[in-house]
Amino acid sequence: VIIREGFKNAPSCGAPVYELPASLYERLCDTKTPQGITAVLKMRSGGRFSPKSDGAYVYCDGVADPGNVGTIIRTADAAGLDGVILSEGCVDIYAPKTVRASMGSFFNTDIITGKTADDLREYKNAGFSLIGGALGASSADYRTADYKKPVIIVVGNEANGISREVLDMCARVKIPIYGAAESLNVSVAAGILMYEWARNNLT
Repeated sequence: VIIREGFKNAPSCGAPVYELPASLYERLCDTKTPQGITAVLKMRSGGRFSPKSDGAYVYCDGVADPGNVGTIIRTADAAGLDGVILSEGCVDIYAPKTVRASMGSFFNTDIITGKTADDLREYKNAGFSLIGGALGASSADYRTADYKKPVIIVVGNEANGISREVLDMCARVKIPIYGAAESLNVSVAAGILMYEWARNNLT
């Protein structure tokens, strides 16, 4: 669906292209200031996932906010990770806010959904290190962790953190909090851990 003058001659790649009046187009969108382009796409089908033997991933354990998941996808793309793995119970990756928050990274990042603690255990048995962000006296400073590949960085639900079953498999790390805040937003914490991985492996 195209309403902007500059896109009238855009190639359609074989798909039908329509121009709509602004008043009708705006009724199709859930934002106050839509971008002017809407596409209907087929969702990617699932299938067997085998992580790269030398890969680096971030695992979202019950992350419920679409903006957070979209931001994590965007940051994983920027930091050079191989993909984002979502547990059962995470937000729908096709939610409009998730897609928008990814700022395009949704379309060039491997996103794997519906993975359980048993799947993580399988990856760990295959040689992956699991690094989980968790506040607590038993957690080490995140800068001291071993980020060598293969590795999976684990972040948890906004309210409850990483589930006990998953956390018990992880090397626990924490990001220092110097002010009065109780905790960091999960997407911010994930970004810090992912860039620490990048600093150890890509710089």
